[in-house]
Amino acid sequence: MSGTEGAVGYAALWVGDLARAATFYADALGWSYTEVAEQYRMIDDPALPRSIVALGALPAGVWDQWPRHSTLFLSHAVEDLPGAVERVRAAGGRVHAADGGADCVDDQGMPFSLHTADGAAPGTSTAPGRLAYLTFEVADTARARAFLGAVFGWHFAPGNVEDGWQIDGLTPMGGLHGGHDQATVVPMYAVDRLEAAVAAVRAAGGSATDPERRSFGTMSSCADDQGSRFHLGELSQD
Repeated sequence: MSGTEGAVGYAALWVGDLARAATFYADALGWSYTEVAEQYRMIDDPALPRSIVALGALPAGVWDQWPRHSTLFLSHAVEDLPGAVERVRAAGGRVHAADGGADCVDDQGMPFSLHTADGAAPGTSTAPGRLAYLTFEVADTARARAFLGAVFGWHFAPGNVEDGWQIDGLTPMGGLHGGHDQATVVPMYAVDRLEAAVAAVRAAGGSATDPERRSFGTMSSCADDQGSRFHLGELSQD
């Protein structure tokens, strides 16, 4: 498998009240939307060409998916879709055919999808509110590492927190964290001025911790006005 196997090609924020979520993230992070429908909003990155709907050069949207739990749903690019489907099944996951790809659930209940890689180089963006890091919260990190390694060929290194693991080579960057009752992907959005972003989250009806210094910059742990969790980071290097 190539070094780009499993790169995130699409992200969808699952929410309960779509209109409310779209308003919250517009107010808190400055998101705008290029497509509007009953069940989704596509996020527009003003730093990119208008033909691309993106969250930091990554196509992304906000989707009404309740009563499913809130998570950042990811679609991963693979070079050989039928082969990846077989690897998911062999590793203990479930697969349902989808238009142009496959909808999957891993062996711990994490939903995701697969699509065929188009060979395009990953885009870049400096726009505030872009997706900078993904935390895969799972019950058992050993099982998660075995599953993801078998499906995507990913490798892992110990992280800086207990039962935390960095994923080598993932685009965007990401890691695993264990001990959670429900499998969830929690995003970190990069911002230029963290204190201002924290104030905007609170003013929009969400919650945010005071900024804390970390090795990569400063961060705040947040939740929107429907309880969906995310992080904000003012990054030293991005």
